[in-house]
Amino acid sequence: LGEGKEVAGRIILDDDLVQSLPLLSQPGLVLIPGQLLPLHLFHPSVISMMKKVIDTTKTFGVVNLTADTSSWRGVVGTTAEIFEYRDAGDPEDREVGLKIKARGRQRFKLMSTRRQLDGNLVGEVKMLVDKEMDEPLDIVRIKSLDRFMELAGGHSTDMTLSPKEVTKKSCFSFLSSLTSASSTAAAASHPTETFY
Repeated sequence: LGEGKEVAGRIILDDDLVQSLPLLSQPGLVLIPGQLLPLHLFHPSVISMMKKVIDTTKTFGVVNLTADTSSWRGVVGTTAEIFEYRDAGDPEDREVGLKIKARGRQRFKLMSTRRQLDGNLVGEVKMLVDKEMDEPLDIVRIKSLDRFMELAGGHSTDMTLSPKEVTKKSCFSFLSSLTSASSTAAAASHPTETFY
């Protein structure tokens, strides 16, 4: 989108807060928290809405709505916070529209919507509480690895080992004990023959 004017300030909305937000709904547009959203806007009413957002809260909602308005209640969206914009209003630029960069921040549930006179959507949204998730690979971790870690002196639930400890407790580290024991047993049962 090129160089633009940076916008300072970050707004975090309280969990379970019900608030009115301007909504941007484009077919196929989905935003998740933390994701960058570059937009090049052309429609005059959307440009007007975004300029108001830039001058006030810098936050708007992104939702993926269908044509059936009865199914909009309960749809989950994400707030987007504008951090950079470029107005291509100068005739010398040979550009049209408004370019913005926003970042996804918080998830919300759409409670109700209303359409303004200019055609833009405004929604009453309820901010959702972010849930802390467990390590996703704990579910699929092999149980034999837990047993091995216990036998090797580690704890099955403590997977925060340094790279050096992981190397020491490799799944093949038992081979050294097997090799030395089996070679000792083999040497005892078969005396070494010397050929000249």
